[in-house]
Order: sequence, then structure tokens, then C-alpha cells
Amino acid sequence: SFWESPYRAGGFLNFSLYIIFAVLTFLIIKGKDWLKLWKFSLIIGVLVSLVAVMQYFKVFSQHLIPYEGRPPSTFGNTIFLGIYLLFSVFMGLNLFLKEKQKVKKILYLLALLLFLFVILITGSRAVYFGLLIGFTYFILFFPKKQRLVVLLKILFILLLIVGVYGVYYLNTAPKLPDYLQKNKTAQQVFSRLSVDLLSDPRFSAWQIALEAIKEKPILGWGPENFSIAF
Repeated sequence: SFWESPYRAGGFLNFSLYIIFAVLTFLIIKGKDWLKLWKFSLIIGVLVSLVAVMQYFKVFSQHLIPYEGRPPSTFGNTIFLGIYLLFSVFMGLNLFLKEKQKVKKILYLLALLLFLFVILITGSRAVYFGLLIGFTYFILFFPKKQRLVVLLKILFILLLIVGVYGVYYLNTAPKLPDYLQKNKTAQQVFSRLSVDLLSDPRFSAWQIALEAIKEKPILGWGPENFSIAF
């Protein structure tokens, strides 16, 4: 697909322009300018996240469209929002670990927690999985051995264990406690972690996608042409 649709704009032309933009960016931006760019990107991530939070809790509902469930913020799509914030999480984590000033360090930590909360309420299972892989990579390969990094690694391991047990409990417990059943955020997240979703039509589509890959394993079907392969 050369153009695709205005909604996703994932055609060949757009991807080509993204690649050109990335190459020009690496050629033009030098040294410390990258750090300024990452910090500016983090600020944009905070603003986008705040919009999502206001949509979720119906703040300024006369100006922002409120959402009963998963807020899309300015992206119009919760999955796109989650993927965007997934990159912001690890960028914020990197800045948090490298920052020496206490005030800035706290601000980076608050931004990181905000990103994680918004990812949580987007309900995107793919982004949840991306966080799991990203934090696992961090635990295994982050080179520094300073005390804070070691404590974070221990914390992530504990959270991973709790998360695995939590998914098991959600899918085996006959009834959840009342305080969890009454909590809007908890109910929304739990509904996305049910193993019953393995029967979701999306998984059937993945099986079709695997067959399509087998048919054209090298060049594929082209961007945004899954409907043809389907």
C-alpha cells in the first residue's frame, strides 16, 4: 500500500519519510543536543499522559472527551498511546539513573510513575509484554553496579514474581475481594489479563499471519496489506 488510510497512515510513502527523517536527525543533531531532545520528548510524554489521566477521571470533561474505559489521549488509539509511552518509560528510567541533582531525579521518577500508570489504564497487553521484556533486559544487562541500580533490579524481580502470581490468581480464584471488584482501574486491568482472551479473534488472525509469512517469507505482502493476505 502506497498511501494506506488517513487513520493509520502506514503506507510505503510515510515509512519512507520516517526513515529519511531519522537519517537526517542522526546527521544533524550532535553531542549534548541529544540529551536536550530526550528531555523535551519526556516533557511531551508527560503532557500526553496528563491528557489521558484527565480523560480517564473525566477532569475538564467540558473541554476534553471523557472515556469510560481506556483513554487514547491525543493519539486517538490506546495501543498507539501505550507504545509511545513504552519508549518514554525507559528513556525516563535512563535519565533518572544518570541524573545527579536530587530535584531533577525526583521529577524524572514522577514522570516515570506517570507513564507506567497511563500504560496500565490503556489496557494494551502488547505494551504490558513490552514492559516485561524491557525490564528483564534492564535486570540482566544494565552495566552499572551502583546501589540504586541493584535495588531497582531487586524491585523489578519482586514485581515480576508478584505479577506472575497475580495473573495466576486472577484466572484461578473463584471470586475477587470486594475492594478489587469495586475498583475501576483494577477491574479494567484484570479484564485484560484473563486467559479466556486466548480465544480472542485476534489470536486467530495471528495464525493466518503466520501462514501468510510462510507464503511470502522474504519480501512479504507490503505495509498495510494484511487484508490481502487475510
